[in-house]
Amino acid sequence: MVYDPSPESDATRGSRFGAFVEGTSLLSHTRATRDCPHRDAVFPELDFSYRRARLDIGLAPDRCHATMVRSRRWKCVDWTDLPSHLFGLENGPLELHDLGLDPGYADAGRNA
Repeated sequence: MVYDPSPESDATRGSRFGAFVEGTSLLSHTRATRDCPHRDAVFPELDFSYRRARLDIGLAPDRCHATMVRSRRWKCVDWTDLPSHLFGLENGPLELHDLGLDPGYADAGRNA
């Protein structure tokens, strides 16, 4: 969530925007300008060491980490101690078909 008290941001107040990037100014997003920076991929991380899911699957806190890369074409999630997930977003935007264990897509995650 971003808070910008300036009057210029009134045009977008309450709007939701996707793909914010660390280290990039968000003012163009809050002030409804069209010169927003574009990235080809995003790289979020997840730490679920203090969530119930860790207990449900029996992982130690130091094994509860995931890194993701998402581009327009692919989403790849690499877990520390779990199988990786790979989704082809062009053919399956709802991420219902996991290609992570399909040997035919072994290189796709590296080329996301």
